[in-house]
Amino acid sequence: MTNSASTEADPPLPKWVINKGDYMSIKDFVSNYQEDGLKLEQLPKLMFKNCCFKAILEVTYEILNK
Repeated sequence: MTNSASTEADPPLPKWVINKGDYMSIKDFVSNYQEDGLKLEQLPKLMFKNCCFKAILEVTYEILNK
């Protein structure tokens, strides 16, 4: 039996991700996330490659608590 998860390709990155191994500024990232109609409350459930997850969460909650 083989592990099918190891052979699956990564899903395509959303359009608000810069495909340079890095992300745009955290505030721009969160703003673009909102513009795409995604709920900020869902953000902590997502995983991001090459990203400072803690910084994204801090900015997200700062925006939510305005």
